[in-house]
Amino acid sequence: MHILILIGFIFLLIFIYGLFSEKLAKYSISGPMVFTIFGLIAGSMFDLDQFHINSQNLIVVGEIALIAILFTDASNISLSDFFKVYKLPVRLLFIGLPITMALGTITAIPLFGGFEIVALAMMAFILSPTDAALGQAVVNSPNVPVRIRETISVESGLNDGLVLPPILICAQILKGGGSQELEMSVLLEFFGKQLILATLIGIVLGWLGTRLINWSVEKKYSSNLYQGLSIIAIPIIAYVVSDHFGGNGFIAAFIGGLVFSPKSERVSNTGKEFGEVISQPLTLFVFFIFGSSIFPHFKEYFNLNVIIYAFLSLTILRMIPVLFSLRTLKIKRYKKVFIAWFGPRGIGSILYLLIVFQMIGDTKVYDELYAVIVLTVMFSIFAHGLSAVPYANWMGKKVSEDQAEETK
Repeated sequence: MHILILIGFIFLLIFIYGLFSEKLAKYSISGPMVFTIFGLIAGSMFDLDQFHINSQNLIVVGEIALIAILFTDASNISLSDFFKVYKLPVRLLFIGLPITMALGTITAIPLFGGFEIVALAMMAFILSPTDAALGQAVVNSPNVPVRIRETISVESGLNDGLVLPPILICAQILKGGGSQELEMSVLLEFFGKQLILATLIGIVLGWLGTRLINWSVEKKYSSNLYQGLSIIAIPIIAYVVSDHFGGNGFIAAFIGGLVFSPKSERVSNTGKEFGEVISQPLTLFVFFIFGSSIFPHFKEYFNLNVIIYAFLSLTILRMIPVLFSLRTLKIKRYKKVFIAWFGPRGIGSILYLLIVFQMIGDTKVYDELYAVIVLTVMFSIFAHGLSAVPYANWMGKKVSEDQAEETK
């Protein structure tokens, strides 16, 4: 299929989906679900080799989509609210996430014993971060308490960046044949740049972007249209600058959104709208290509062990570490379980799969492990998509009942 015809076809699907999106949402049918199904159908009918598994174009689209989502989600969180809920995401990121990565690696050993431990770790790491795009139905639901929503948003915003350095290290070792030794000083420098430098760049550019936009609005130098474009340019600039100097671009984009705080509520809303306008079509595009090209590429490897691990990844390997990390906090158990369940895998895992696939090359050696990632994402698209609205509604009723009990 010619690239222009493909793009036109996808936007036709976006147009049709837009006509019925509100109605579909009431039945817990999300955009990623619809476009994954569209992709599966289109992949069986057309040759979509322009966006194959090893395509740099697909990686760029995924990166831009993730950057826009991270910035937009972060800009919805006020810093004052963040410091009220920071204990939850900090525990999830620095206790729950490492346990998830370690437990995922250990669990893979008996199921995929023929692979080296580095390859199993890489697979587990790719499946550790949660997806901001698939979690939007929950993050945007008024039925879910603000503290829970912002915890899920911060976790999904930062864990993508935290797991990328170890993923790249594993891929580099596998690319070198599995025998490459990395000195501790090199690793510390790498992680320092990835995390600390990215955070500083995000803070500086988020703050500077805010000041310049506030100045422009006060002077009435910019139009409403270009204010939105200026705002969404901030995370992309932060990503590029951070990546250029060895930092993690995704962390820089999220931190930039967290710091971004224009004086005008109108300007703030404009930025959010532009972020969603840019991120949503790209997100739907990624899931379309996931269904049409990526999923079919690995479906022949979906054996029993792959299915078992994919199921465990979305349940035990996610939920036990989360519940353990939150065990000492005074939060109702049903809220902890809610946070533990809503750890969907989506664009982040797809993007990192594409990156390591391109780094290592199409050797077929690790296709079974790649298949685990693909099937886990497919399960997550539907399991978390179908459960988001009813579970959020249940959460709202449960919170209301608790509040009624407390007032008696």
